[in-house]
Amino acid sequence: MSNVGVIRILIVEDHQIVRLGLRLFLEKVPNFAIVGEVEDGTAAITKSLELKPDVILMDIGLPGTNGIEAGFQIKSHLPLTRLIMLTSHDGDDDILASMGFGADGYCLKDVPTAQLADAIRTVHDGGTWLDRRIAERLLKTQQVNAVKKPQEPPRLTAENLDLLCYMEQGLTNEEIAVEMGWHIDVLRMKMREVLEILFLADAPVQSGMKLRQQYAAKLGDVIFDGDQPAVLSIGDTFADKYLIKAQIGRGGMGRIYKALHLHTDRVVAIKVLLPQLASDRRVVRLFQEEAKAASALVHQNTVQILDFGVTREGQSFLVMDYIEGVSFESILRRDRHLSIDRFYSIFEQVCDALIAAHAKDIIHCDIKPSNIVLLPNSIGFDTVKLIDFGLAKILPPPQSSIQAQLTDSFEVSGSPAYMSPEQCRGGKLDARSDLYSLGCVMYEALTGQQAAGGSCAMECIARHLQEMPPRFEQACPDRRVPKALEHIVFALLQKMPEARFQTARQVKNALAVSYREQATALQREKKVC
Repeated sequence: MSNVGVIRILIVEDHQIVRLGLRLFLEKVPNFAIVGEVEDGTAAITKSLELKPDVILMDIGLPGTNGIEAGFQIKSHLPLTRLIMLTSHDGDDDILASMGFGADGYCLKDVPTAQLADAIRTVHDGGTWLDRRIAERLLKTQQVNAVKKPQEPPRLTAENLDLLCYMEQGLTNEEIAVEMGWHIDVLRMKMREVLEILFLADAPVQSGMKLRQQYAAKLGDVIFDGDQPAVLSIGDTFADKYLIKAQIGRGGMGRIYKALHLHTDRVVAIKVLLPQLASDRRVVRLFQEEAKAASALVHQNTVQILDFGVTREGQSFLVMDYIEGVSFESILRRDRHLSIDRFYSIFEQVCDALIAAHAKDIIHCDIKPSNIVLLPNSIGFDTVKLIDFGLAKILPPPQSSIQAQLTDSFEVSGSPAYMSPEQCRGGKLDARSDLYSLGCVMYEALTGQQAAGGSCAMECIARHLQEMPPRFEQACPDRRVPKALEHIVFALLQKMPEARFQTARQVKNALAVSYREQATALQREKKVC
């Protein structure tokens, strides 16, 4: 992102004198470089995307788009850029809003220059900085709260959840206000209310909390005002015709149960949305639209959706074929990588599933090893099932696919190690996004390493956006992988969609050619021997 040892700084401040003073001071500090100055929030977003600075000094009270709005947009697109709010605003609301969207530091404008320099170095090195005076006041506030009578757990209303969903999509305040039917001032008040629910509920203030924690709260860590049961129990009758036999999966979005159809004795799998999401009108509508599309997908390499609907109690659900197999993830965990012959067999079938889905305009959005299930067949080969079709688009991409996946509790809109660059950026998705994810899984199946692995979600996302994985001779020097396969995988892993294979059928055809070439080469070797 920057030259070694040099910290590239962007100044966002609407007062010319303050900007000049900051520049004169910072230019004298060794290893600091001022790469730009802007005076409003909209320009800050544009300039940040253009320059990709290491550290941004951001005022809150900016004309047009304020610093908190601009900071949220910048952090959504440039998660590795560090952000310090340098402002005269010292109210709890502004501090918590800043830390809530992911600011890395908060300094008052009269901070001593030496401390400002320390703050810049601290956040650049991955730390968090909070002005000492603010920290002392927040600590006193927390000490006062600690002796108060404990309050009920925080509650989010359906209106709050609507607001959060729009925030997840990266809409501007003006766009959200139009969608919600509010004046812009009412919207800002509502946003503060949500932040107070999520950050001021008698919990210690933790500077640097990321916006993804709001979504984790939305998806399961807060109590929702509703009377629907959160889980089903063994022996319950669901939707008047399904007998719950066991819970077989769970996540922040919903629960999956093994069940028996009471009238046909067919064993099925049922996915039930959590009440937090089931009470969101837009989520339910999108759920139904995607369920209709996915139910039309009938293919031997996908799981058939049999039924969907909403119960009298308001619980949205999908009923699917129940399959008993081994996840590809467990195969890779055990064996690290596949034999070449098995690789061809498995991924030819995955391509078949994608060809069928993309023909019906269904984008999976979450292709990863755990969503590929292998079933043994009568002739000793793997039958592949690509699962969770349609579910990935329940919450509207693009932005929700990034932010929500930064928590462990949200599982359906993209997994960081397998997300396409456009998915990471919150861009428009099409079938080529699935192909990139397919390339990530192929790379792992051949080398035993993830194409964009990391210790955290943000590290994975940064690699998807900025780095290509090592070539096979570096990643797996002891393996003999056909060059044609390496070419296919790296063509899928191109950062720009236009540079990849454009369809799953093209990928399948390339695999078939590679397989024939490999078989011919092996026959020649046998003849030589």
